[in-house]
Amino acid sequence: MPINESAVYYSAHLFDNHAATNPGWSVGHSLVEARSTENRYKVMEDAVAQQRIENLKWGRLGEITYQFRKTEFTKDSVPLLKPVNLVFLMLESHTAQVIEELGGMKGVSPNLSRLIKEGILFENIYGSGYRTDQGLVSILAGYPAQPDQSIILLDDKASSLGSLPKLLKGNGYQSLFVYGGELTFANIGLWLTNQRFDKILSERDFTSEEKTQRWGADDQVVLQRMLQEINQLTPPFFAATLTLSLHPPYDVPFKSQWAANTDSEKFLNSAAFVDQALGAFFQGAAEQSWVEKAIFVLVADHGASQPGAVGMDRPESRHIPLIIYGKPLLDEWKGERIKGFGNH
Repeated sequence: MPINESAVYYSAHLFDNHAATNPGWSVGHSLVEARSTENRYKVMEDAVAQQRIENLKWGRLGEITYQFRKTEFTKDSVPLLKPVNLVFLMLESHTAQVIEELGGMKGVSPNLSRLIKEGILFENIYGSGYRTDQGLVSILAGYPAQPDQSIILLDDKASSLGSLPKLLKGNGYQSLFVYGGELTFANIGLWLTNQRFDKILSERDFTSEEKTQRWGADDQVVLQRMLQEINQLTPPFFAATLTLSLHPPYDVPFKSQWAANTDSEKFLNSAAFVDQALGAFFQGAAEQSWVEKAIFVLVADHGASQPGAVGMDRPESRHIPLIIYGKPLLDEWKGERIKGFGNH
């Protein structure tokens, strides 16, 4: 894998990271990759766009009425406004097609089905992009994917983005990120370092025996390691992971009812493996004291063209799960289905 800035970024302080880079390499890279940064998607003047946003706040845009409303909450009326532990499980290439409750195949994801019964399921969520570097920034920073560029590759812009990890860090949260693969891919390591995570684990933190897949340590290993690391954190904390076992070539150390001969079968077999790993993770988490004040967010980084060789231009290839689960949820929210459309 080609070297990039992620290979040398090591500090939460941007100045230290810039000092560790090679200026000559950066100049050469910029010359090779030089391209116009003109916004090809600007279709109206800034003043017009701003006025439309203001109109949306009040619930109207022209002749169209939107169901936006402002509700006042207090910490006493809504328990979730009190500090809770946040655990983000970002699922590589997970698609609605392997989740029965979203119209997908039966029997692939029984553990996710159990979480859905006890949590909140968003039924119509579509991935912002089609790559991990796009989805990661969309999930953690709320920045939408672009068709022909990824902001994570533009360090000067990406480092200036606000993000959930930064926000929580400023509010006294400890933070952790765990991934079983190489973070040099697509500059992900560089961006994560700039998000002020207290601890970041990647493939170098796993033994060769644990790296059973081409991309690194499999999800069973990674999620159990994440559980161990979370147990060392002081609440309130923010812990996030990105799975990898549902990434091609789907070489998981697992055999399910699917023969794993075709790409579709390999995908389904890997999806079943990921679900099993998630089940073991939640079983272990249920035994920990911190789970009483923990909210889990499970969301795919993007969709997939499998199973069934679905074209990436088709809506079903972008349809992804978003599940919120945890004991702090009010009883009336458990089992709730949100039908509104959205993305990361």
